[in-house]
Amino acid sequence: MIQKIVHIVGPTGVGKTDLAVSLAKKFNGQLISADSVQVYKTLDIISGKDIPKGAKFKTFDYFSKIPVLLLDVVPSITSFTVHDFKELADKCISYISSQGKLPIIVGGTGLYTNALVKNYNSFNIPPDQEIRKELEKLDLTSLQKKLKKSDTEKLK
Repeated sequence: MIQKIVHIVGPTGVGKTDLAVSLAKKFNGQLISADSVQVYKTLDIISGKDIPKGAKFKTFDYFSKIPVLLLDVVPSITSFTVHDFKELADKCISYISSQGKLPIIVGGTGLYTNALVKNYNSFNIPPDQEIRKELEKLDLTSLQKKLKKSDTEKLK
């Protein structure tokens, strides 16, 4: 049996969440946030989280009792990778489906949504802290030269 999942993607501020909520109400759905910033707690203002006008704090049922999963799940100082997202999103999709509801993925992080649609499974690669420290010492021009050289070598 093919599992039905709706994906609503696009740039910030175009009404993705409003559309997702409308569809969730109409088709008995629940939302899963696919936003690489909204996953973090305490980043409400810079992430564009939809908070009701006049609210002193956000609640998870401000969309007429429509749950929004993967919103505010990790502290802002924690690393959260596309692998982490896919793992949690897959669990959310299974949970929502097991309740007889339609999973609706909504957000603007294309890599997150592509990880689900294209079933990426090779992103659980730990960061190389030594390389990061080396690269952090370089200015933008040096980084661009290094990238160009690396890309050229890969194309050979």
